[in-house]
Amino acid sequence: MQALRDTYKKIEEKLGSAIEPLESVELVEAYRRYFKPDNVRIVLLAESHVFTHDTDRQISTSPLPDLAGYPDRYARFVYCLGYGERSLTNSINHPRRDGTPQFWKIFYSCCNPIISTDDFHPILGKTGTTQRLRNKIEVLRQMKEQGIWLVDASIVALYKDGKKIPRMFDALQESWRSYTREVVLSANPEHVICIGKGVAGIVEPDLKNTSTQGTQCWHNQTLFYPLRSILKTTKPTAGSVWARKVQNTLEPFMATYISASA
Repeated sequence: MQALRDTYKKIEEKLGSAIEPLESVELVEAYRRYFKPDNVRIVLLAESHVFTHDTDRQISTSPLPDLAGYPDRYARFVYCLGYGERSLTNSINHPRRDGTPQFWKIFYSCCNPIISTDDFHPILGKTGTTQRLRNKIEVLRQMKEQGIWLVDASIVALYKDGKKIPRMFDALQESWRSYTREVVLSANPEHVICIGKGVAGIVEPDLKNTSTQGTQCWHNQTLFYPLRSILKTTKPTAGSVWARKVQNTLEPFMATYISASA
């Protein structure tokens, strides 16, 4: 964790008191490492998790027998199953509104065929709590087995209370340069899929340059696919279209280089 802490200090010099607590950053990293595949084939590269306050981390999450050694503190991060699942905390301090169904749709699309938005029901609120949790755990298990790993370009949260933090792109650039770039390169993935135009704008030129130099990590199999609408759309038809794009991108583990602008 020392490299993470060193990068945090560099970002703190830019953000000052607006920065997320280090303990929250380390908790999110623990969740991310828990689900890192033994053999990473695809990195889903997003911007960041959501700002996790000190009070959030004081919320305990219930043990999950199927996930031995799983962290037991609440974080505003999709790999934390308590984020969006109130039954796992039973806490009066559980945030009134939380969760990220958009990312669960992306995750589900990695492992399942999507024809319409109804196909997402197993991991959404229309499915009972117990079964929904089982379905989510199974999705995470399948992603790990298939070598699909979510990484955030920024180690610190870029969004707090629904708003962007000041100098968020400075934080994103420093985090990528000092920490996340090496995390992605050392994982040696076949493909990198950028989720979000901001991430793609910062990391894509760097990774393309690495690829053209013949670095073993990238070859000609590196895949950049900035996804945007599935994260923000309120139109079910648009969501299903983008979900199919995710599925069609991931399913064949394409061995061709594709560049798509957002």
